[in-house]
Amino acid sequence: MGGSGLGPGWVILQRDLTGMITVPDSDRRVVATLVRDARTGEVLGARLAEDEDRSLVQALQLASGRPDLPVQELPSRIWCAPALAERLRRQLGLFELAAEVEVVEHPVDDEAEDVLDAHVAHLGGRAAVASPPAPEDRHRLYTEALAFARAHPWERLSEDAPLALELRAGSDTGSWLVRVMGSGDTRPGLLLTPSAAGRGTPGDPTAAPPGSCALLLNAAAIPPDADRARRHGWPEVEPLIPSLLALDGEEPGEIDDRRSRLLALALGAVAAHLEAGAAGAPTRGEATLPDGRRGRYTVSPAPAGSGAPAGLREASGELVADLLPDGAVIGFGSVPRSAVDGLGTTAAWHGASPEGMSAGGDLPVLILGVDAAAAGVVAARLAEARPVGVALARREQRELVTLICDGSVFGLTEARTGDESLALFLRRREAADGAHLVMVADLAGFPDLDSISGVFGCVLRDAASPGRR
Repeated sequence: MGGSGLGPGWVILQRDLTGMITVPDSDRRVVATLVRDARTGEVLGARLAEDEDRSLVQALQLASGRPDLPVQELPSRIWCAPALAERLRRQLGLFELAAEVEVVEHPVDDEAEDVLDAHVAHLGGRAAVASPPAPEDRHRLYTEALAFARAHPWERLSEDAPLALELRAGSDTGSWLVRVMGSGDTRPGLLLTPSAAGRGTPGDPTAAPPGSCALLLNAAAIPPDADRARRHGWPEVEPLIPSLLALDGEEPGEIDDRRSRLLALALGAVAAHLEAGAAGAPTRGEATLPDGRRGRYTVSPAPAGSGAPAGLREASGELVADLLPDGAVIGFGSVPRSAVDGLGTTAAWHGASPEGMSAGGDLPVLILGVDAAAAGVVAARLAEARPVGVALARREQRELVTLICDGSVFGLTEARTGDESLALFLRRREAADGAHLVMVADLAGFPDLDSISGVFGCVLRDAASPGRR
């Protein structure tokens, strides 16, 4: 999260939340104050209280690191909106700090307002996010959402007919299913889910698999969503207000930076598909992302359901053994969950999103080690094949380690009897609810992160395991 570019000091925001947050059996007001580091953007303190002065003082106490003592030490400069400046100066006078702290009246920027909106939404039960969208990414997402809302695509597309979507945002490439909601009893919107997770339940965002995200349009959106939308250009006359959500568990969360780019690209892809007549032929296009990189999409009707049980996906294809060159080495390992997000910054990430992988513990990894000249070729071929996950297969009385992809199966190596590393990989995969990684790396440079040519996020569960879907 970036700062405000103002230099050393604090930025203070305050908002009256009366009517947005209620206190049981009380008609008291609720006021929120939030303090940020002006340079780094870090939230230093946030407090709710029944009036502006109490909320302000308690937030300053918390930010100064002494929540149980009167405010004694503050930075030499504090920025705030003009409406808050006089109240802040008055409190500084009571603290006998008026001569030491300069109060600078400054319009609150969109990013700071977005942080406060996210904090308010979190108080209402929405999961917080570590990497929120940059203001320019958020603005583009609202622009695409507004075009989507005005086009009423739910009048032309059924929830029961998802679209298959290939998205590339810079180096972030993946396969997705997209459902336009609103043709049935659900509120209008768009649901974007990883294709490896299968079709799921039509029109039910609460049943979406981890790694999903959604635009929900609602005439009665919560105030933080409405405030944020208005700041980013959503017209007052538009009857439906957007909520932009990450879906990773039982409760929806604030959308993150990665999924905000993918959702914006998906909204544009659906619009282009409808403009082209929504026929069976794929619709391809590209767009310039706010950071200057290129975004590309291919959208087409998703293949008809195969008759697999709900929550399961059938994957089949010819077993081939030509993925790896001679001399390749296949290994098994693990990556701490805390390190997963960083992998996508050093190598091209494909498949299931980092946010949708296991919530805790180490993630099992299959490592395909090849020489430097072959690493890029193998990674590119896998990106085209779209891996679903690692599985064991039996052929001619032999058990093989295979990589199941969308429409093909690569035979990798024969499973050795008593191979403890393979057994540990499978146990870790089960503990992670099917989540695992496949890496393509330059054998000579591994485990240096620069040696990794591609990372493929996979979710493949054993349908025969009790309690598994």
